[in-house]
Amino acid sequence: MIAQLLTFSPFHLDVPDASLWRGRKKVPLPPKEFALLHHLVTHAGQLVTTDTLFTTGWPGVTVSSGVLKVRMSQVRHALGDDAEKPRFIETVHGRGYRFIAEVVSKQALGAKSASSSTSVEVRTDTWQLTTPLVGREPEFASLVTAFSEAQAGRGRAIFLAGESGIGKTRMASELTRYAQQRGARVFIGRCYETQGAPPFWPWAQMVKTYTLTLSTTALKAQLGTSLRDVLQIIPDVRQRATKPSTIPLLESAQARFRFFESFVTFLHTAASTQPLVLVLEDLHWADTPSLLLLQFLAHELPRLPIVLIGTYRTPALPPEHPLTQALGEIARTPASQTLGLRGINEQAVARLIELTAGHAPSATMTAAILQRTAGNPFFVTELVRTLHENGQLTHQEHAPAPPLPLPPRVREAIARRLETLSSSCRHLLTLGSVIGHEFTTALLSKVHLREKTQSRVEESFLSVLSEAVAAHFLVSEPGGAGRYSFSHALVRETLYEALDDARRAHLHRVVGGVLEQQTRPVPDHLVAEIALHFFHAVPAGNDNKKALTYAVRAAEHAASRFAYEDAISHYSRALAVMESRGESSDKQCELLLALGEQQRKAGQVAAAKTTFRRVAEFARTLHGQGKKQQGTMFLARAALGFAPGLAGVGVNSGSHDASVIELLQEALLAFGKKVSPLRARMLGRLAMELYWTSAVDQREPLCREAVALARKLGDPAVLAETLYAQHAALRSPSNADERLVLTNEIITLAEKIGDKEQALRGRLWRIVDLAELGEVSVADREFETFRQQAEALRQPAYLWFLSVWRATRAWTRGHFDSADQFARDALSIGQRTQNPDATLCFMVQTFGLSVGRGLNHMSVPVQQLSEEYVALSAWRSTLVLVYALAGAKAEAQQELDRLAARDFADLPQDADWLISLANVGLGCSVLRDVPRAARVYQLLLPHAHRGIVVGPGLIFLGGVSRILGMLAITQGLDTEAEGHFLEALAHNTRLGFLPIIVLTQQQFASMLLIRRWPGDAQRALRLLEHALQTARALDMEETLLRTQELYERAQYLLSSHGEEGHAENPSLTGIIGKDQTRPRRETRVMKS
Repeated sequence: MIAQLLTFSPFHLDVPDASLWRGRKKVPLPPKEFALLHHLVTHAGQLVTTDTLFTTGWPGVTVSSGVLKVRMSQVRHALGDDAEKPRFIETVHGRGYRFIAEVVSKQALGAKSASSSTSVEVRTDTWQLTTPLVGREPEFASLVTAFSEAQAGRGRAIFLAGESGIGKTRMASELTRYAQQRGARVFIGRCYETQGAPPFWPWAQMVKTYTLTLSTTALKAQLGTSLRDVLQIIPDVRQRATKPSTIPLLESAQARFRFFESFVTFLHTAASTQPLVLVLEDLHWADTPSLLLLQFLAHELPRLPIVLIGTYRTPALPPEHPLTQALGEIARTPASQTLGLRGINEQAVARLIELTAGHAPSATMTAAILQRTAGNPFFVTELVRTLHENGQLTHQEHAPAPPLPLPPRVREAIARRLETLSSSCRHLLTLGSVIGHEFTTALLSKVHLREKTQSRVEESFLSVLSEAVAAHFLVSEPGGAGRYSFSHALVRETLYEALDDARRAHLHRVVGGVLEQQTRPVPDHLVAEIALHFFHAVPAGNDNKKALTYAVRAAEHAASRFAYEDAISHYSRALAVMESRGESSDKQCELLLALGEQQRKAGQVAAAKTTFRRVAEFARTLHGQGKKQQGTMFLARAALGFAPGLAGVGVNSGSHDASVIELLQEALLAFGKKVSPLRARMLGRLAMELYWTSAVDQREPLCREAVALARKLGDPAVLAETLYAQHAALRSPSNADERLVLTNEIITLAEKIGDKEQALRGRLWRIVDLAELGEVSVADREFETFRQQAEALRQPAYLWFLSVWRATRAWTRGHFDSADQFARDALSIGQRTQNPDATLCFMVQTFGLSVGRGLNHMSVPVQQLSEEYVALSAWRSTLVLVYALAGAKAEAQQELDRLAARDFADLPQDADWLISLANVGLGCSVLRDVPRAARVYQLLLPHAHRGIVVGPGLIFLGGVSRILGMLAITQGLDTEAEGHFLEALAHNTRLGFLPIIVLTQQQFASMLLIRRWPGDAQRALRLLEHALQTARALDMEETLLRTQELYERAQYLLSSHGEEGHAENPSLTGIIGKDQTRPRRETRVMKS
């Protein structure tokens, strides 16, 4: 790998590592400062304007010149440079900066840091291929480079794409040999078109290959805590490693994430002693769960010594294909690359012909073959073999090339070559094509004996297979006695598609019967394969019952292994069989419910709703037929399935689905007043679904009735669920104490019945409730318990909250870079599990970070969010504040007028009420809207001792008292303002919220400087000294600049004007966050 070093004595920049070095000592330099220094160094001797540096450091965001000065001073400090007598960076006043030291650019082969004295050099000159890899030298060099990167601990994913026969498998095979000779361990997983393989089959092949090399003791030691999860996909290895009863199946919708984490841990362990090469063949046939695991692994590869090679066919991948979607996600990771393989050139074709036929072809023949095959190596080889066998390959150099026998489709060429085989050989290959891409001689022999046709194999069975191997139609699998696979997918497809429908269905029934009787009882890992054969056999006779039975069993097995997409396919086949039989029964309704549940777990929300709607229609039909009890039960189950929310326990932020609410109401009406767990659950669920609607008055009666019914039933699981619904549906700023009592009971009930998920849900909201009540230290202790349990369960909803809380707490301590990283970790977890709120929550946390760092760091599209999430008043109120701070007073006033309708009575008193009023209050202060400020002050005053917490701990903005202080200043209530600020300082200091303490000190000092009572300027100076000290330590650059300005003003007042008199109340824009001269350009940024 090329690593660039930029040297300017005694320093050098290691560009790939983004680090500054003085000799062999690393000099601390934050990312923003590195970017600025790197740009100056790469343009040494040139004037770099301030506009250019703004674009380099803050693309798409407007910042003040003061921010750039602070950053540049930190760069100079790192270099030990003096602005007055510069050795490195010269200031060109009014224009920009110039790097004046001599810079030497060095190129070095290597993959290590610039601080290292050695490098990893990529060499291929000593490597000898089994046979020449014709025409693929550049692509193979890319694979070698990727392997070298993996050796250095930086994993890569390389995808080889191209049509059939283009050379994808050959390149992957040669890399595995290359890697093995350099100490790597190689695992290969193949995907098969038949879809009969168990879930995660290609990955299971890899794990099985690895575990067979270990003793049981070594297997347990290496897999450690991930043993239980990983071995669920390898039944025979699981039986060797531990008793099946000790590995419970995970049924949660979130369980797949836990398995993915365990699988990555397994790979990490396996790669701890030697690098790994993972090869996934034919990804276009991969099951969706396997592709999701691939996506998950791709995000982790940069920190693992693993190179992953995936092959897939093009161009037959429609946009909706699972692989298309998976590759789109993987392309966002920095360690992925796709190599599109095209036909080889004329020189390479000539070389390939020579290697295949044993002599050099004429130029005319080479050109003709190239034109006929478009340079596809497999097609070239097949055509050359056909020409050679027919004696047509040799002809005079200048004679015209003879007509080539290659038909328009290569399959016809393959079929022609198949005709040269004996009838016995063709018969066995046809049977094998029905079994699948790979088969054993034992299975093929039994299928042949059971097959009721006149075709017989008179010769030795193995000798007939040897004929196919010699003709390059079959390959004997290494390490698998009696196991064969087709040499190319096109060979199998040609044989399979030559069968008419009736014959194909008959053979599938035979294969299914043989597999069924091969082992009694039928093991789980064979169920999917048997199910597929019987499904394809349905047109041949009366195997509908078996097709249905095995399809359902395969679906249940896939669901238990969190292969939800496979379960969906099997349930869909089962329903198709039932429909082919003209059945419409309770069994069909049960299958639809199961299908909808799997669609929901797979994130296919729209499909799930369609399925549950079918159940509801079926239930209504039963009602019409007089089967009211059955119809009611199915309607209730459809309604609960239709309205599961996030992970079955929440509602999407700021949105509601009218059809969900209508179905729940219909089901409840049909249910009547029946005392039933289903009714209690529906009541609670309906209350939650109504949260973002105007039906505020309906939620509390629904919750009370649901909880009362659950208590009457005496069912702790239903009671815990309905209490959780009450907590979610009735959350408001006035009932934090009541909510805390609810979470305590939820946790107690859940722990009593061993429901770990429900206990974690209760504990999550207990943490948030404690924070609202100002008991952050207790919340932190509760979080530690939550962390231990969440990491043990390893389900993404709770791992997501771990990162969210860590981001928020890092922010309150002033660790902004850590907070940003934790927030991004949360986003990554949420996106990988299709959490509909993940992006929105990330936006909220990003906006929260800007409170400490300054709005110059904000890249949140506030206007877009306020329009998209109409029910979330928090975004609309944020828009008021952002407009006001940006100097867009007309726009801010317009938004304020909308929110202030009927004296803010239309502002819903939901979970966002406090933050909405806080934003509006600050906006009123900036706009000096005294009447509105007075009304907001009255509304917030009863909550003066409360903390402002947004969502599930997304932001802490300290106590309400700070906002009351600003509103009091706006009204000219100086004494009240002082009291509020003193309370805010005490509150935030007790909680240790450093950025909020700085803002409170700054705003309190501003109030004192405006009031100017005796002693106020001196008090302001002391407050600002503390604020400056903390702001410097936390790198709060914009706050630091504003605080410095206030500090200088306080000094000026003390030295020149004394402290007498009351100053005129100026605009409070500068107190909160911006100077009024801020350019309007930022307003446009916020809208974008």
